[in-house]
Amino acid sequence: MRGEKRGSRKILVGGLDGATWRLIKPWIERGELPYLKEIIKRSAYGKLKSTFPTSTAPAWTALTSGKNPGKHGYFNFLDQNEILSSNDVKTERIWNILSDKGRKCAVVNVPITYPPEKINGVMISSFLTPSRKKDFTHPPRLAEKLRKMDYKIAVELENFGPRMREPDGLKEIFKKEVKVLNKRCNLISQLLAEEEWDFFIFNLKEIDEVQHLFWDRKDIMLKFWKRVDRNLKKIITSFKEGCLGTNSKPFIFLVSDHGFGSRPSKTFNIRYLLEKMGYIEGATVKSKSSALAERLVGNLSEKVPLLRDLGEMLKALRNNQTTKAPKKHLTPEVEYVNWGHSGGIRINSDEREERIKHKLTKVLKNLRDPNTGVKVIKWVKTREELYSGKFAKKAPEINILPNSPPYRVGFSPIPKMIYKSNIGIPGWHGVHFNGIFIGKGPNIRQGSRLPNMCITDLVPTILYLYGEPIPEDIDGRVLTEIFKE
Repeated sequence: MRGEKRGSRKILVGGLDGATWRLIKPWIERGELPYLKEIIKRSAYGKLKSTFPTSTAPAWTALTSGKNPGKHGYFNFLDQNEILSSNDVKTERIWNILSDKGRKCAVVNVPITYPPEKINGVMISSFLTPSRKKDFTHPPRLAEKLRKMDYKIAVELENFGPRMREPDGLKEIFKKEVKVLNKRCNLISQLLAEEEWDFFIFNLKEIDEVQHLFWDRKDIMLKFWKRVDRNLKKIITSFKEGCLGTNSKPFIFLVSDHGFGSRPSKTFNIRYLLEKMGYIEGATVKSKSSALAERLVGNLSEKVPLLRDLGEMLKALRNNQTTKAPKKHLTPEVEYVNWGHSGGIRINSDEREERIKHKLTKVLKNLRDPNTGVKVIKWVKTREELYSGKFAKKAPEINILPNSPPYRVGFSPIPKMIYKSNIGIPGWHGVHFNGIFIGKGPNIRQGSRLPNMCITDLVPTILYLYGEPIPEDIDGRVLTEIFKE
């Protein structure tokens, strides 16, 4: 790329939230997703490794900042029992850097963008925007235009649980997801056609939501992905047409924040283990129960707390307030941190920290399913192994990744180390690190499959394409291997 004027380039980043090669690759190869097949032939592509935990909040913040959670400060949607927002991101993201350089940016539906920031361009916030709030866009006047278009920030799922159990409930949810997807993609295409942008980033969150709900129905997911494929063609065509006559070099990146897979079938009950080791007092159910009662306890422990927590969070978000997470009834010495299917243990005793850490790590690494003899935990890592930066101490001292399939980490009063999971939603991403990366543009190698790419690599690669200096504290690297020279 020697001799080119890199500052004149136009870059489009499309987030395909939760996309995974394990699902879409067979469809692409069979020609079921013709536009993606065409794009990949002319692109460099591969797996994009996510953060730990593989959750939307830390992953998307890492993807857009180039930094690990220890530097950007976002480990989950909750921190110190309060719901976080864009105000809690502790570093610049790519649009801040480019805006400061005078480049015109558009940010549409990217997670952790409420409240929207005042950038050189437009920003439309994503899910977790309080429903009654009007200040979900920058500039504010854009909100009225979106309302006239009947644009939805997210799919509105009132009475979500009961509707899932009704015969036509899932059909209704699917139709809503398709409607929101189409309106979002129409807006993106319109914005690309109306103005000239130096940098445009969007996210299709509906992919993640549909995969959560329909992972066990590949026919329905394919039906949805075909709509994604058609919409991507429309969006990218609008982007390319906007670059015509500008002497600009168009670059396109399609990425996902994590992978996806089936729900785990077994739960490792860390609450039971911590009680047996003396770190929790009176946590489990004391009396023996019948098989029926045990299943009932399992349903209550898995589903009721989830629904209660979610209800409290959504209520607080609607009122633009914060809420306290339910207490885990732990002794002051240790605290369990729930990150979906994975988790962590925070140690609150300075005097005994190293001793507790060593003891728990040894037990967890050697833990086997008493029924099958299979190792339950894939790895146990300290926060120092996973994170670096000013905010690394916000992470738990011990971090646990279960061996999945079939295991997840849970916190239940069931008096068992391992029990059958009672999770209603078929698709999950709690242990699936590998998202997707597709890069297309001048001097990018065509049809080359690349290994060892990380979610923090996108930002430095974009800055390199613009000829901008890369901040020293960025963790990612420039993906030089995607270029021809």
